[in-house]
Amino acid sequence: MIRATHRAFGISIVVALLVAACGDYAVELPHRYSLVKIAGGEYLISNAAGVVVVGPTVDQYKVVGPYVVGRVSRPHSDTLVGFFILDTETGAISDSLHETSWREQLAKYRIPSTVELHRPNRFQAL
Repeated sequence: MIRATHRAFGISIVVALLVAACGDYAVELPHRYSLVKIAGGEYLISNAAGVVVVGPTVDQYKVVGPYVVGRVSRPHSDTLVGFFILDTETGAISDSLHETSWREQLAKYRIPSTVELHRPNRFQAL
């Protein structure tokens, strides 16, 4: 437990330093979550404490009410890792989902399975 806490804290510090040093940016998400650009084309989602909860790298996403849904791939590759659903109210995360099971789980949250994802962009309205 303590080791996991130290690791999460360490990751938070590294992410904060990367963001500050590289001049990258963060997009605010519901309930104090952030989509953070950590390098060219690499994004992750962190919570209010700065702990990484999804990624890297989030290559497509959509905010639907309190939910953030999207797709994760390997950095600098088109290799798909899986899809995710993040409930920003409860902090619950379903990740590493195959597309079929992801679309099925979207229905549980009353999100249309035809939800249109987009690439992270600092200028795009949520």
